[in-house]
Amino acid sequence: MIICEIGMNHMGDEAYADQYLEALEVAHPEGLTFQVREKEYYASKKPEESTLLSDDYYRSTAERTCKAGIKFGVGLCDVEKAVFFESIGTDFYKILSKDIGNRALVTAVLATGKPVYVSTGMSSEEELASFLA
Repeated sequence: MIICEIGMNHMGDEAYADQYLEALEVAHPEGLTFQVREKEYYASKKPEESTLLSDDYYRSTAERTCKAGIKFGVGLCDVEKAVFFESIGTDFYKILSKDIGNRALVTAVLATGKPVYVSTGMSSEEELASFLA
């Protein structure tokens, strides 16, 4: 499966994120992901530095990708947003390597029953062993 990660490259600009979506609709990967960080991450940024997109944007994007035959995924860091992303029809989730030890997040995402991809990135062998236990 080829998944294209938009991540936060849109820099919080919905028009810019739409440009990525338009290009991906042409390229037609099997899936795409956005990253949604924890609230503290966004709170630590100045308003002009925020990379947060609105819930309405994610909702319309999930619908748009579905119509285009592209699976919609999210690299989720905020356990409180799991219910929202389930409500909009998210097809799969990604756990970022920084959250491999975040049991609450991992449990919430696994509870959706959707496919979950795990980025191991900079994880140590101990972190991986704990995650798999």
